[in-house]
Amino acid sequence: MKLVKQVKKAKKGDKEALLQLIMAEKDAYYRLAYSYMKNEADAMDALEDMIVKLYEQIGQVKYLAQRVVDSFAWLFFCACFSRTHGILRK
Repeated sequence: MKLVKQVKKAKKGDKEALLQLIMAEKDAYYRLAYSYMKNEADAMDALEDMIVKLYEQIGQVKYLAQRVVDSFAWLFFCACFSRTHGILRK
C-alpha cells in the first residue's frame, strides 16, 4: 500500500517520492542500461536522462486501480530502454 501512495505523490509532483520509487529498483534499471550500453559511464548517463524524462512525464501514468504500481514500473523500464537506445543512436 505504501508503494501506491508513493506513486500518487510522485504523480502530483513530489520529487522525493519519485526518487524513492527509482531508488527502490535502481539496480534493475542499471542492469538494463548497462546491458545495452556496455559501459558504466554511458549506463549512468542513460539513467540520469531517464530520471529527467520520468519527472517530465510523471503525470502521464494512468491510474489502473490495483495495477498502478505495475503501470509505474512499466513506465520506468520503458523510459530506461528508450534513453539507452536514444544514446546509442547518436
